[in-house]
Amino acid sequence: MKMMMSIIFILMLNYNQLPIINLQFSLNEQLINYQFGIILEAKSIIKNQIIDNLFKIENLKFKILPRAYQNKLTKITELMSIKNKNKIIMGIDPGLATVGYGFIEVEKKEAKFITCGCIETKAKTDFNKRLEIINQELTQLIKKYQPDLCGVEQLFFCKNVKTAMNVGHARGVIIMTLSQNKVPFREFTPLQIKQTITSYGRADKKQIAEMVKLTLNLKQIPKKDDASDALAIALTTLYSKIYK
Repeated sequence: MKMMMSIIFILMLNYNQLPIINLQFSLNEQLINYQFGIILEAKSIIKNQIIDNLFKIENLKFKILPRAYQNKLTKITELMSIKNKNKIIMGIDPGLATVGYGFIEVEKKEAKFITCGCIETKAKTDFNKRLEIINQELTQLIKKYQPDLCGVEQLFFCKNVKTAMNVGHARGVIIMTLSQNKVPFREFTPLQIKQTITSYGRADKKQIAEMVKLTLNLKQIPKKDDASDALAIALTTLYSKIYK
Protein backbone atom coordinates (compact mmCIF):
# COMPACT_ATOMS: atom_id res chain seq x y z
CA MET A 1 0.00 0.00 0.00
CA LYS A 2 2.82 2.39 0.88
CA MET A 3 4.57 1.54 -2.40
CA MET A 4 1.39 2.27 -4.38
CA MET A 5 1.01 5.64 -2.68
CA SER A 6 4.64 6.49 -3.45
CA ILE A 7 4.15 5.75 -7.16
CA ILE A 8 0.97 7.88 -7.27
CA PHE A 9 2.81 10.75 -5.52
CA ILE A 10 5.69 10.61 -8.02
CA LEU A 11 3.28 10.57 -10.95
CA MET A 12 1.40 13.56 -9.55
CA LEU A 13 4.64 15.45 -9.02
CA ASN A 14 5.81 14.82 -12.60
CA TYR A 15 2.36 15.70 -13.91
CA ASN A 16 2.45 19.02 -12.10
CA GLN A 17 5.86 19.74 -13.67
CA LEU A 18 4.67 18.91 -17.21
CA PRO A 19 3.56 22.52 -18.01
CA ILE A 20 6.97 23.76 -16.89
CA ILE A 21 8.74 21.16 -19.03
CA ASN A 22 6.48 21.94 -22.02
CA LEU A 23 7.09 25.67 -21.55
CA GLN A 24 10.86 25.13 -21.40
CA PHE A 25 10.77 22.91 -24.50
CA SER A 26 8.66 25.48 -26.33
CA LEU A 27 11.11 28.26 -25.46
CA ASN A 28 14.06 26.13 -26.57
CA GLU A 29 12.31 25.28 -29.80
CA GLN A 30 11.57 28.96 -30.47
CA LEU A 31 15.19 29.86 -29.73
CA ILE A 32 16.47 27.15 -32.09
CA ASN A 33 14.06 28.22 -34.83
CA TYR A 34 15.10 31.84 -34.33
CA GLN A 35 18.80 30.98 -34.53
CA PHE A 36 18.21 28.73 -37.55
CA GLY A 37 16.26 31.53 -39.25
CA ILE A 38 19.17 33.92 -38.73
CA ILE A 39 21.57 31.39 -40.25
CA LEU A 40 19.35 30.82 -43.29
CA GLU A 41 18.93 34.56 -43.80
CA ALA A 42 22.71 35.09 -43.53
CA LYS A 43 23.36 32.30 -46.03
CA SER A 44 20.80 33.78 -48.42
CA ILE A 45 22.42 37.23 -48.22
CA ILE A 46 25.92 35.82 -48.83
CA LYS A 47 24.66 33.64 -51.72
CA ASN A 48 22.92 36.57 -53.42
CA GLN A 49 25.98 38.75 -52.96
CA ILE A 50 28.21 36.11 -54.55
CA ILE A 51 25.85 35.65 -57.50
CA ASP A 52 25.47 39.40 -58.07
CA ASN A 53 29.23 39.86 -58.07
CA LEU A 54 30.20 36.56 -59.72
CA PHE A 55 32.24 38.13 -62.49
CA LYS A 56 33.31 41.20 -60.47
CA ILE A 57 34.81 39.43 -57.48
CA GLU A 58 37.84 41.70 -57.48
CA ASN A 59 35.59 44.66 -56.59
CA LEU A 60 34.21 43.07 -53.43
CA LYS A 61 35.55 44.47 -50.16
CA PHE A 62 35.50 41.85 -47.41
CA LYS A 63 36.29 43.59 -44.16
CA ILE A 64 35.09 40.77 -41.91
CA LEU A 65 36.18 37.62 -43.77
CA PRO A 66 39.85 36.62 -43.40
CA ARG A 67 42.07 36.74 -46.50
CA ALA A 68 42.10 32.92 -46.75
CA TYR A 69 38.31 32.87 -47.22
CA GLN A 70 38.51 35.68 -49.78
CA ASN A 71 41.06 33.66 -51.81
CA LYS A 72 38.89 30.54 -51.65
CA LEU A 73 35.82 32.48 -52.78
CA THR A 74 37.76 34.02 -55.67
CA LYS A 75 39.01 30.58 -56.73
CA ILE A 76 35.50 29.11 -56.67
CA THR A 77 34.22 31.99 -58.82
CA GLU A 78 37.00 31.45 -61.36
CA LEU A 79 36.26 27.72 -61.54
CA MET A 80 32.53 28.40 -62.02
CA SER A 81 33.23 30.79 -64.90
CA ILE A 82 35.65 28.29 -66.53
CA LYS A 83 33.10 25.49 -66.22
CA ASN A 84 30.52 27.51 -68.13
CA LYS A 85 33.02 28.49 -70.80
CA ASN A 86 32.81 26.84 -74.24
CA LYS A 87 35.80 24.66 -75.06
CA ILE A 88 38.27 25.61 -77.78
CA ILE A 89 40.14 22.76 -79.48
CA MET A 90 43.15 23.22 -81.73
CA GLY A 91 44.41 20.78 -84.34
CA ILE A 92 47.95 20.83 -85.74
CA ASP A 93 49.32 19.10 -88.83
CA PRO A 94 53.12 19.24 -88.27
CA GLY A 95 55.61 20.15 -90.98
CA LEU A 96 58.66 22.30 -91.61
CA ALA A 97 57.61 24.09 -94.80
CA THR A 98 53.94 24.16 -93.81
CA VAL A 99 52.28 23.73 -90.43
CA GLY A 100 48.53 23.38 -90.70
CA TYR A 101 46.34 24.65 -87.86
CA GLY A 102 42.63 24.65 -87.17
CA PHE A 103 40.45 25.88 -84.31
CA ILE A 104 36.96 24.68 -83.42
CA GLU A 105 34.63 25.68 -80.59
CA VAL A 106 32.77 22.99 -78.69
CA GLU A 107 29.36 23.74 -77.24
CA LYS A 108 27.45 20.80 -75.77
CA LYS A 109 29.69 18.40 -77.75
CA GLU A 110 28.84 20.14 -81.03
CA ALA A 111 31.70 21.54 -83.10
CA LYS A 112 31.69 25.02 -84.62
CA PHE A 113 34.34 26.33 -87.00
CA ILE A 114 36.50 29.22 -85.79
CA THR A 115 39.43 29.48 -88.18
CA CYS A 116 42.12 27.53 -90.00
CA GLY A 117 45.28 28.25 -91.94
CA CYS A 118 48.96 27.51 -92.32
CA ILE A 119 52.27 28.67 -90.89
CA GLU A 120 54.73 28.70 -93.78
CA THR A 121 58.52 28.90 -93.84
CA LYS A 122 60.62 29.32 -96.97
CA ALA A 123 63.15 26.68 -97.97
CA LYS A 124 65.92 29.25 -98.47
CA THR A 125 65.54 30.55 -94.90
CA ASP A 126 68.06 29.33 -92.32
CA PHE A 127 66.89 26.08 -90.69
CA ASN A 128 67.05 27.42 -87.14
CA LYS A 129 65.18 30.55 -88.21
CA ARG A 130 62.40 28.42 -89.72
CA LEU A 131 61.93 26.64 -86.40
CA GLU A 132 61.89 30.01 -84.64
CA ILE A 133 59.16 31.28 -87.00
CA ILE A 134 57.02 28.23 -86.21
CA ASN A 135 57.46 28.83 -82.48
CA GLN A 136 56.62 32.54 -82.68
CA GLU A 137 53.57 32.27 -84.95
CA LEU A 138 52.17 29.30 -83.07
CA THR A 139 52.56 31.18 -79.79
CA GLN A 140 50.63 34.13 -81.24
CA LEU A 141 47.80 31.82 -82.33
CA ILE A 142 47.61 30.20 -78.89
CA LYS A 143 47.46 33.56 -77.13
CA LYS A 144 44.79 34.81 -79.53
CA TYR A 145 42.42 31.81 -79.41
CA GLN A 146 43.41 30.30 -76.04
CA PRO A 147 42.74 26.62 -76.79
CA ASP A 148 41.79 24.28 -73.93
CA LEU A 149 43.19 21.23 -75.71
CA CYS A 150 45.23 20.47 -78.82
CA GLY A 151 45.54 17.45 -81.09
CA VAL A 152 48.80 16.78 -82.93
CA GLU A 153 49.38 14.25 -85.69
CA GLN A 154 52.08 11.69 -85.02
CA LEU A 155 54.89 11.09 -87.49
CA PHE A 156 54.31 8.28 -89.94
CA PHE A 157 56.86 6.16 -91.80
CA CYS A 158 58.70 8.19 -94.42
CA LYS A 159 61.15 6.85 -97.02
CA ASN A 160 63.00 10.17 -97.18
CA VAL A 161 65.07 10.22 -93.99
CA LYS A 162 66.01 13.90 -94.31
CA THR A 163 62.38 14.95 -94.68
CA ALA A 164 61.39 12.82 -91.70
CA MET A 165 64.12 14.40 -89.56
CA ASN A 166 63.12 17.93 -90.56
CA VAL A 167 59.47 17.27 -89.77
CA GLY A 168 60.58 15.67 -86.50
CA HIS A 169 62.46 18.85 -85.53
CA ALA A 170 59.41 20.98 -86.38
CA ARG A 171 57.15 18.67 -84.43
CA GLY A 172 59.45 18.95 -81.43
CA VAL A 173 59.22 22.76 -81.58
CA ILE A 174 55.41 22.50 -81.80
CA ILE A 175 55.19 20.28 -78.72
CA MET A 176 57.62 22.56 -76.86
CA THR A 177 55.49 25.60 -77.74
CA LEU A 178 52.33 23.90 -76.47
CA SER A 179 54.08 22.99 -73.22
CA GLN A 180 55.43 26.52 -72.77
CA ASN A 181 51.90 27.89 -73.10
CA LYS A 182 50.45 25.19 -70.84
CA VAL A 183 48.17 23.74 -73.52
CA PRO A 184 47.48 20.02 -72.96
CA PHE A 185 47.77 17.97 -76.15
CA ARG A 186 46.96 14.52 -77.49
CA GLU A 187 48.64 12.67 -80.33
CA PHE A 188 46.93 10.70 -83.09
CA THR A 189 48.21 8.55 -85.93
CA PRO A 190 47.04 9.22 -89.52
CA LEU A 191 45.07 5.95 -89.34
CA GLN A 192 43.22 7.06 -86.22
CA ILE A 193 42.33 10.38 -87.84
CA LYS A 194 41.05 8.78 -91.04
CA GLN A 195 38.96 6.20 -89.20
CA THR A 196 37.49 8.82 -86.87
CA ILE A 197 36.54 11.29 -89.62
CA THR A 198 35.54 8.96 -92.48
CA SER A 199 35.27 5.52 -90.82
CA TYR A 200 37.72 4.32 -93.48
CA GLY A 201 41.42 3.85 -92.71
CA ARG A 202 42.54 4.40 -96.33
CA ALA A 203 40.61 7.59 -97.02
CA ASP A 204 42.42 10.16 -99.15
CA LYS A 205 42.80 13.87 -98.41
CA LYS A 206 39.82 14.83 -100.57
CA GLN A 207 37.49 12.48 -98.71
CA ILE A 208 38.72 13.80 -95.37
CA ALA A 209 38.25 17.40 -96.54
CA GLU A 210 34.66 16.67 -97.65
CA MET A 211 33.79 15.18 -94.26
CA VAL A 212 35.35 18.17 -92.47
CA LYS A 213 33.25 20.49 -94.63
CA LEU A 214 30.04 18.59 -93.85
CA THR A 215 30.76 18.26 -90.13
CA LEU A 216 31.56 21.93 -89.60
CA ASN A 217 28.96 23.24 -92.09
CA LEU A 218 31.59 25.03 -94.16
CA LYS A 219 30.62 26.76 -97.39
CA GLN A 220 33.68 25.35 -99.11
CA ILE A 221 36.63 23.06 -98.47
CA PRO A 222 39.71 24.85 -97.02
CA LYS A 223 42.06 25.79 -99.85
CA LYS A 224 45.09 24.10 -98.35
CA ASP A 225 45.18 20.41 -97.44
CA ASP A 226 47.28 21.09 -94.33
CA ALA A 227 44.59 23.40 -92.92
CA SER A 228 41.88 20.85 -93.70
CA ASP A 229 43.93 18.09 -92.09
CA ALA A 230 44.39 20.26 -89.00
CA LEU A 231 40.61 20.66 -88.64
CA ALA A 232 40.27 16.88 -89.01
CA ILE A 233 42.78 16.46 -86.17
CA ALA A 234 40.81 18.91 -84.00
CA LEU A 235 37.61 16.94 -84.67
CA THR A 236 39.41 13.69 -83.88
CA THR A 237 40.46 15.20 -80.56
CA LEU A 238 36.83 16.10 -79.85
CA TYR A 239 35.46 12.68 -80.79
CA SER A 240 38.17 10.82 -78.92
CA LYS A 241 37.23 9.33 -75.55
CA ILE A 242 40.29 11.07 -74.15
CA TYR A 243 38.51 14.43 -74.27
CA LYS A 244 35.76 14.82 -71.67
